[in-house]
Amino acid sequence: MCNPAPSEMVFLHKGRNDLAEYVEAHLRQLNEYANTARSRKLIHLSQVVQEIFDNGKHTYYFPDLAVDKTQLTLDVEAIWDMLCVPAECRTALILGCTEIGDVFICSLDTALPDDIDYIVGEFCHFLQHYDSKNYVRNSATTSFYDIFSRDERDFADDEFENEVNRLSEEIVANLNRLRAIGISEVVIRQLFEREQKLSRLIVTEDYKIILPDYHNMEIKMEPLPKAVYMLFLNHPEGIRFKDLPCYRDELARIYLNVTNRNDFYAAYQSILSVTDPTKNSINEKCSRIKEAFISRFDDNLASHYYITGLAGEKKGVRLSRQLLGIITN
Repeated sequence: MCNPAPSEMVFLHKGRNDLAEYVEAHLRQLNEYANTARSRKLIHLSQVVQEIFDNGKHTYYFPDLAVDKTQLTLDVEAIWDMLCVPAECRTALILGCTEIGDVFICSLDTALPDDIDYIVGEFCHFLQHYDSKNYVRNSATTSFYDIFSRDERDFADDEFENEVNRLSEEIVANLNRLRAIGISEVVIRQLFEREQKLSRLIVTEDYKIILPDYHNMEIKMEPLPKAVYMLFLNHPEGIRFKDLPCYRDELARIYLNVTNRNDFYAAYQSILSVTDPTKNSINEKCSRIKEAFISRFDDNLASHYYITGLAGEKKGVRLSRQLLGIITN
């Protein structure tokens, strides 16, 4: 099931054109109140498709697609199915999500257009205070983290998960624009009704990283993160961070090729810290590698391309070798 984002309230209807026309005509007014008083946004589903294409969100989820939006149709019944809306509520409703992920339905079955302002205000208040009385509860989600202690000597390995997920402010801002979260994701998945497709990854002779099935998308990185990435691509069996010192010479050679430098000593000095398992440098480089991919497309796809792995175990690139081009050493 896909849920709206916590800040979203989604207006859905079938056959209640009177309500749809009122919401569309007064959407700015309704949102001024919802945003100012309750930090929420009311969404009219008919406007979501245009926003998706204007912001390029569809290509973030399906980077291989080249589509004409005029050929796409939105199936409200399919949207209701994906949102798990009960059959008895499918005349007109507002669907909203609390901050902790509980999804609720506010039925508009007997509502009149003049009732909408009051109902939006009351539903905003309800979602903010988690009072489920008089509303239909649809689903709930819960998450938690497991925290455990590890040997201080494995500092780099222990910090891998935290550091690799610590993205730069620029990347976070870009993801907030590109990621199709909440109802936008629901609409995208209904419109295209297809599985996400992995692209082949090709490394050219001049060390460009190309995804040919994503319209020849180039993944750009700084030289040292790119050299680290090439090292892990060259070792599909994976590499334990504590074994990185054994790979210093190989990484230095790759780095020389990537940067076109001839000074082996200078290159070697550049990679000493990145192969030191007691330092955080390797995690920083893995974070930059991850950023390079998730800034271009959805993490469900990107996670196959960047470096992943569990604490204490080998780290590597998940991408099938069948999708990987020849790497030049």
